[in-house]
Amino acid sequence: MKQPFQFTIRKARENDHKEVNALYLEWQKYHHKLLPKLLKNPASKTHIKRGTFINLIKDHDTTAIVAVVDERVVGLIEVVFDTIDADTEYYKLKRASIDYLYVLPKYRRHGIGRALVEAGAEWARSKKRTVLSVVVYESNQEAFKLYCKTKFDSYSIRLNREL
Repeated sequence: MKQPFQFTIRKARENDHKEVNALYLEWQKYHHKLLPKLLKNPASKTHIKRGTFINLIKDHDTTAIVAVVDERVVGLIEVVFDTIDADTEYYKLKRASIDYLYVLPKYRRHGIGRALVEAGAEWARSKKRTVLSVVVYESNQEAFKLYCKTKFDSYSIRLNREL
């Protein structure tokens, strides 16, 4: 049985940029392996420029939350206000979306992903959002299971057709 890691969940800080950038790159490589027709393999060592990262963590409508083990950033969730804030006669949503969730493989299955999702949900709730959504690739069953365990329900399926 794996020994649990002691971890801390906190809002990302400016000095986390290098480690967070590495997590974004690992996320992109992982998803490229799952969906090589859809996602490019990262061509550079920079996924998110420092200035963009600083703007992201200071933005009222976005948050980046990290998981830290032994002073090392090992997980990340990025949550944003959805671009479509549906409050119409048909829908009554104030939605936030998970843009990124990634935990380094060595640190998975220790509750870090679940803690990051819960921290992202709490942030969205504090911003008066009523729904937290995520798009999960069908081939990423590990993530799909995590989202199901953290109370996400599927109410739509997006189908794609190559042209």
